[in-house]
Amino acid sequence: MADFSSESEDAFAPSGRGSAFDPWTFLATAKRFWWIPAMCLAIALGAGILFVRFSKPEFVSTAEIKVERRAASGAVSLTSGNPLAWEGATAPEDLKTIEKSFISPMLIQRSVASIREGGFETLTFDGIPASDLTDDKLAGFLIKNSEVALIPETRLIQISYKNGDPLMSQQIANLIVNQGIQYDQDQRMASTTANIRYLRDEVKKGEENLRLSEEKLNSYTRTLGNVSIDSDLNIVATQLRELNSRSTIAKADRLRIESDYAQIESCLGDPAKLMKIESIQRMPSIISLSAQIGEVQAKISKLSLRYRSDNPFMLQAEKELKELDASLQNEIVQAPKSVEATLAGARRAEENILREQQLQEEKVIQVRDLAVPSRVLQRQIDADRLTYEAVLKRLSEELSQARSVPVLLQVVNPAGFGFPSGSRPIKFLATALFIGAIIGFGIIFLIMQLDSSIKSPEEAERMLGLSVLSAIPEYELPKEKTSDPSPPRESTFANACPALGDKHSPTAEAVRSLRTTLRSMHGEAPHEVILVTAPLHGDGASFCASNLAVILAQAGQRTLLIDANLREPAIEKMVFQSCGRPGLADFLQSGDNLASVIHPTSVPRLDIIPAGTPCPFPAETLSRQQFESLLAEVKPFYEKIVIDSAALCAVSDTLAFARLFSTVCLAVRSGVTPRNAAKRSIELLRRANVHPTGLIFNSSAVSFGGRLKDFDSSPSGKARIAETSDGGIVCPSCGKTYLSFADLISRTTAALGSTDVRRCSCGQSFHPREIDLRDLSELGVARRRSFGELLVHLQSTGMSGDEARNHLLLTLKFWRNDLPEDGSLAIAKPGDQRADILATLLDRLSQAGLPSAEARQKLLEAVRTWKP
Repeated sequence: MADFSSESEDAFAPSGRGSAFDPWTFLATAKRFWWIPAMCLAIALGAGILFVRFSKPEFVSTAEIKVERRAASGAVSLTSGNPLAWEGATAPEDLKTIEKSFISPMLIQRSVASIREGGFETLTFDGIPASDLTDDKLAGFLIKNSEVALIPETRLIQISYKNGDPLMSQQIANLIVNQGIQYDQDQRMASTTANIRYLRDEVKKGEENLRLSEEKLNSYTRTLGNVSIDSDLNIVATQLRELNSRSTIAKADRLRIESDYAQIESCLGDPAKLMKIESIQRMPSIISLSAQIGEVQAKISKLSLRYRSDNPFMLQAEKELKELDASLQNEIVQAPKSVEATLAGARRAEENILREQQLQEEKVIQVRDLAVPSRVLQRQIDADRLTYEAVLKRLSEELSQARSVPVLLQVVNPAGFGFPSGSRPIKFLATALFIGAIIGFGIIFLIMQLDSSIKSPEEAERMLGLSVLSAIPEYELPKEKTSDPSPPRESTFANACPALGDKHSPTAEAVRSLRTTLRSMHGEAPHEVILVTAPLHGDGASFCASNLAVILAQAGQRTLLIDANLREPAIEKMVFQSCGRPGLADFLQSGDNLASVIHPTSVPRLDIIPAGTPCPFPAETLSRQQFESLLAEVKPFYEKIVIDSAALCAVSDTLAFARLFSTVCLAVRSGVTPRNAAKRSIELLRRANVHPTGLIFNSSAVSFGGRLKDFDSSPSGKARIAETSDGGIVCPSCGKTYLSFADLISRTTAALGSTDVRRCSCGQSFHPREIDLRDLSELGVARRRSFGELLVHLQSTGMSGDEARNHLLLTLKFWRNDLPEDGSLAIAKPGDQRADILATLLDRLSQAGLPSAEARQKLLEAVRTWKP
């Protein structure tokens, strides 16, 4: 949620939240004030024409030069021995540099000096002779009137000069060309000479540095008495690596023997365990005896195949085997002493190698210490040699280039006699039109800056911190409707409500988008109450509320539209084209029953409660508990309830009851609603603990009604009607004529608290002369007859007259829009309040003695007579 504690930035100021400038809004404003840039363009064009008409003609003379490049040089590089590459100005940046040099201050100063030397006595600048101008002013005129251009994809450069004298323009153009070529040659010669002198000095310095570096290295080598320190270092390093390898092997042998000796100590006296130790197994005597035992055992195995065990050969072999086993056991017992001696020898060998390794490491460190100064001196020699060779190579190249001119500027076309400049009038007129357009659109931009209204949905979201639920475009009546000078009365509501009269218009589609957005936010919530309000009067809250109610009813939802704007009501006038019906104010003040303030419309499933009789204290009236009671009574009978309310910033009426609604929509009007008013209205809602659901961006220009007339509740405010000579009845207030009493009944309503006082559409109450004010039409008679019969049956069950009347009126009014096509009064769905009222009424009629079928039939006939 946006924070409104600080003032928001201007709509056209840069912002980190995105682009603040809306081009579409700017184009719409430019379309509205198109005459401002048109007038500025006309004034600028007139001024340009006058300037061109009275300005003096100018003549232009142009010369062309060609930038040649030198052929391949025969010079050879002193370092590489290869021929030098092609040279010259062939790259675009080289050509651009030569182009800019023709208007450099140094070249212009040389041209001024040539002009001073003579031959230009008649030269004038803006009517001033050249002799009367200082060198700086004369140079300024030359730069101002000169133009240098490089012809694309070529090596041609054009030098032009403008002057009032065609001959002078030719002479000065050629003068600038000649001075430019000469200046280029002088600059190149001076630059080449300076470079060669510098490079020769650098060659001598590099040669001397190289000699000194080599002498230092020789002196150091002579001091050490060793020619090659690096060779000694390599030999010592190789020996050290060999000692490291031997030390590793000796250490591994020692560790292995130590491990075996530890096992031997734990197994002394046990030949079998000693034989499992690796060091004993690897002893030569053990290996030899084990091999002999194996041979004898193999021999015994072969003899056992031929002889018996008591054979002499067998006995001799077994005796030999026993002797070998005894020798092996004796060797195993004596083996620990041999292993101990071997371990001592391994330790001594490792210690000798470590001592030798330490000595070798010290020798390596000494050799490295001696090699550090030598390497430093050698690196210095290498660096001096590279520097000397690079400078020598550069000197060779400079000497080669100095033998010829690298770039040759050749005059291809000298400047001819000056010709009139045809581009100046066009240039002045184009400049004048451009300035005029800038001024015109700048004025429009200034108008937009001074306009503090909200102009686009993006700006509304950025300024107010709420999402735009729908952007409703401005609605214009179709031509075929506006061309009719006297539209029928029943079509006026359709003309003012595009959702009803022009269902395919962009405005109607935008309202459907609003319905979809609300549905996606809240789902199909039963008995949803939607409040539509606005910051100021004229922002289109009534237009949005009425169209939204029509769209909801067209979607098949029973909808009630309530006009809670008691100060400037618009709904009743828009729907019925007349005023005076009992409504919200009557219910809140006088306690009228609900059936008397709900009125049907021509739209199926849509009823309205108008504002009703004007009251002197609207804010106090709306803050009463009766308003919450009204919502509680009508919620069970309608799926959607839409309330139109007064402006938030103008009066406090809406804030008194806004907390009762689950959905609060704020309507802002494009180009009308001020930003401060919109932010103030959101702040007021939040202070009242109301959280706005979103914005309805309304750009409609339709205005609903004017201000209410002063309320006069005194008896003198009620006048009697006068009858015309032709039998018609005329309202004494507005002069409206009613052709008959039937016409009077159909076009007026009963005044509050009276059955014989009628209220005209202008709001004036009066007493007609006739006593019988009933609707005498066939439909009126049928309605009264069916209503009277049902009322008698209900009263017979014990209901009071007022209770029975109110109960019956609610049933007839609620069911007249939901009557099915087959005419049956089917119960809608379980728990529906309408169905409960209908079921209760049928039960009462059954208690009165009517059969169920007959009761339903009579109730169906009554509903049909009340169907709009």
